[in-house]
Amino acid sequence: MTIETRITLNCAEEHTNSGKNITGAVISDYCVVDTETTGLSKSDEIIEISAIRIRGDVEVARFTSLMHTDIELSDYVSDLTGITDDMLKSAPDPQKVITDFVDFIEDDVLIGHNIGRFDISFILRYTDLRNDYIDTLDLAKNTLDLPAHKLADICEHYGIVNDQAHRALSDVIATNKCYQLLRAEPPLEETPSKKAAKKSTCSDDTKALHTLQGLLIGVTCDGVLNEQEVMTVKTWLDQNKHLSDRYPFSVASTEIQKVMKDGAIAADELDTLLNVFSSLIDPVSANSTADVSSELSGKLICLTGDFAHGTRAEVSDFLKSLGAEIHDSVTKKVNMLIVGDKGSETWLSGNYGGKIKKAMEIREKGVDITIIKESDFYRSVIGEEVTP
Repeated sequence: MTIETRITLNCAEEHTNSGKNITGAVISDYCVVDTETTGLSKSDEIIEISAIRIRGDVEVARFTSLMHTDIELSDYVSDLTGITDDMLKSAPDPQKVITDFVDFIEDDVLIGHNIGRFDISFILRYTDLRNDYIDTLDLAKNTLDLPAHKLADICEHYGIVNDQAHRALSDVIATNKCYQLLRAEPPLEETPSKKAAKKSTCSDDTKALHTLQGLLIGVTCDGVLNEQEVMTVKTWLDQNKHLSDRYPFSVASTEIQKVMKDGAIAADELDTLLNVFSSLIDPVSANSTADVSSELSGKLICLTGDFAHGTRAEVSDFLKSLGAEIHDSVTKKVNMLIVGDKGSETWLSGNYGGKIKKAMEIREKGVDITIIKESDFYRSVIGEEVTP
């Protein structure tokens, strides 16, 4: 499923993106864009947006603004960005900021780090976009042989100083410097083994499940579900019955069959399906338990995502010090899957990771496996959120 399709589904029929990913292009006139948000879910909002206009590879203008929100920021977001609730109380109205932002970028090609999966999907919650874009994350993955390709990793590779990382204006300035260096890099040679590995990581079934995920996001993003939207999902399920034993297909299909057993869908049944579909979009939040035993001796634990309490290796060492055993993959023997609060680059736009899908499939078969967010785990087991 393409990035463009996922973005459109994420915003249902209200706002669309008619631009395309032109990451392979080399240009010298463009706008660099970055957003900071309250979180990663479809209910989160932009709290800061910035852009710089580039002409002939030289900055000629800047746009930056905080955006008002009534969502209380988590400690993690405030610590990460340096933005506080008090700063946002007097910030401008979001729609006014977005209108000014759209006037600033005009028809320019947009450049950003993970812009295709993240920034554009958030901007589309406020307005349509027609701009083509270049994603420096994709560009870096295609040109730099690094263990990770976050903006901080690229800056470190090139020796670029980002004085206020995770503030939108500072990030766009750093991203622009990275882009001008990345576009001069030759593409990495792709060995046959790498090609095979890349192909195997996204099978046709996986792409189809991503499509289902996007469809569920699309029909639920306005918080209301109608019978026509249910029938749209049902039609897709009927056309893809070869996925009947896969999560989230199995749950969506079973629940629709339940409510349609009598040939009609009542209002309370639509509410039930809305809750089910919403839980399938974000199964971690829907299934994370906030209460687990502090006795971890002999427990088999699997980790997924990026962690706020340290690297995955550091978190693993911490769990081992409590007597737990770490397992690299999700199996029926695993007792607990801990999901990092910082998520993963691949989880945006509904694609929340193979380990989580596998854990949900195992749970659907009656196997007891605990799924818990990193913050819930530390709060329950340690009593406070401390860095291991």
